[in-house]
Amino acid sequence: MNMRRLVFNVLLSSEQQHIFVNNFLKDSIEFQKLKKEDQSLAYNIIYGVLQNKSLLDYQINKFLAKPKRLNNKARIILQMVCYQALFLDKVPAHAICSEAVKLAKMQSLGKLVGLINAVSRKITKLEKDDLALPEKNNIVKYLSIKYSHPDWLVTKWVKQLGRDLTEEILIANNTLQDTTIRVNPSKTSLDEVKYELERLNITYKEGRLTSSLALTISSGDIFKSELFNKGFITIQDQGAIKACLMLDVKKKQRILDMCSAPGGKTALIANLLENDCEIVALDINPNRLKLLSETCYRMGVENVKAMLADARKITSDEIGKFDRVLLDAPCTGLGTIRTKPEIRWYRKPRDIVSSAVIQKEMLRNGLKLLKDEGIMVYVTCSNEIEETIEVIDEMEKVDVVELTQLYPSCYETEGFFIAKLKHKEGKN
Repeated sequence: MNMRRLVFNVLLSSEQQHIFVNNFLKDSIEFQKLKKEDQSLAYNIIYGVLQNKSLLDYQINKFLAKPKRLNNKARIILQMVCYQALFLDKVPAHAICSEAVKLAKMQSLGKLVGLINAVSRKITKLEKDDLALPEKNNIVKYLSIKYSHPDWLVTKWVKQLGRDLTEEILIANNTLQDTTIRVNPSKTSLDEVKYELERLNITYKEGRLTSSLALTISSGDIFKSELFNKGFITIQDQGAIKACLMLDVKKKQRILDMCSAPGGKTALIANLLENDCEIVALDINPNRLKLLSETCYRMGVENVKAMLADARKITSDEIGKFDRVLLDAPCTGLGTIRTKPEIRWYRKPRDIVSSAVIQKEMLRNGLKLLKDEGIMVYVTCSNEIEETIEVIDEMEKVDVVELTQLYPSCYETEGFFIAKLKHKEGKN
């Protein structure tokens, strides 16, 4: 398959079906058949368009008499043209235009082929340093176009966080994040991992938030290394590591992971305690429980009881009570825009409200499963106030021991909210 045709199909599926691109490409036979350099270019164009969609559309619309009437397929082709022309120096203008016309013909766009050809030629003459942008005094419009985030989300963030922090987050969301690896302390040490990475010529840096367990990898294929395959390391965001550390787990304890799959946090808890604890790991999806089992096996975890269950409904009569409870709650995932740029276009304000309803149900039930002197950690990969502070505030019989708010602009993490909770004395 022509590489740009595959890119077009992925972007169209993103619009129509709200796919997660990375998972889609892993399962795509057509993508796997491409040469490595074509795979790299395809990734670049797909993620570049998703990260910069509003900015690209703003440039494209300048050349259209009636922008709102442009065919959706034609717009995607022009977005691809615009991204390549503005961000990819090695692709010649004539090749960009030629491929655009071919794509338009493949999609049977008829008279739009001529329009695409004409607009493509104008776009390829644009200079990146001289792009059209809204006036700066219209803060929301300016930021939403420049950094390609939905108006409603930028409006919300400016109101709650202020312009400066909002812009820092927007910039971070459009900046490629290095891969973070977490060391398995039950199998190796940080120094041993560093030594092996240096031997493999893999470049790394110390983790800024959880330096005792994490390193960031800026070059090299870690997935094919023996370190990864034998479970000496795994891929895990420092925000997720921080959440597990805030549980303050100890050997011999009973620990509940309420939404455990794909198993990264479950495995870390077991690794920290060298399997000397009892962990019950719940998930409502049987396919995700399979991922949990695979993660635990690779990381040498032997003490996890995986259960198919709804974390909102399971009772202490069924599973008992626990010294530690971890709730990594289902959420909008708006803290993960950095690694999943497409999610900014999928989410709507109503999704925040519906997520909060489920989060409150899970948190209330999790507190019922927590022993009187136990610790519960509530986590979301979202910084939205409705999914974080407001959820905690509705829990009347809870003391907040510690709060951690991680924005993508701070510690090279995704956006995380982490709350360490205890029962109010005498209130359980």
